[in-house]
Amino acid sequence: MQPRKLHPIADALGVLAPGESVHVLDEPTGIPLVLTGTGDLDARGLGADVLAAVERLDLRERAAQVFTGNVAPVTLHLTLAPALDAAHVVDLFLGTADNGRWLSADELETVSAALGLPRVRELYRGPFDPSVTASITSPFVLRPEVERLHPALDRVAFSHHR
Repeated sequence: MQPRKLHPIADALGVLAPGESVHVLDEPTGIPLVLTGTGDLDARGLGADVLAAVERLDLRERAAQVFTGNVAPVTLHLTLAPALDAAHVVDLFLGTADNGRWLSADELETVSAALGLPRVRELYRGPFDPSVTASITSPFVLRPEVERLHPALDRVAFSHHR
C-alpha cells in the first residue's frame, strides 16, 4: 500500500501552479483506521473500545458492500471520532503500491456517499493562492483537486499545523 504521506506546506510553492484547482481539508483528528475493500481492518495498536466502535458503526460491512467485485485492491483511510461515535472518510487508495492511485476529490465524494459516511470537512475549494491558506487558522491538508504525483515528492499533498 502506498503511504498516506503529507509534505510540509512550504513545499507547495513551486509544486502547485498558481491558480491550480485545490481543496483544503481540516486536518483529520481522531483515531486513524485503515480498511481494505473486503472489510479487513488493520487492527494493530487498536484497543477493544475502538474495535467495538468499528463493529457498532458497521464500518467493515460498509466497505465490503461498497467494494464487492472491485477488481483492484482498495485501501480506505478513515478517522474515528474521539468519542467513538462517528467516522469520517479521509482518503482512498485504489490498486497496489506499484500500480495504484489516490482518488481525486469528486471520486472520493462519490465513495463517501456510497459508504454513508461524511468526509473530513472541506475548508476551501478553488484556485491555489498562498494568501488563502495563510488565512486558515486551524491545521489543514492541501491537495490538488485532481490527484497527481511529483517526481521529487511522490504524492502531491501537504499538511500545515498552526
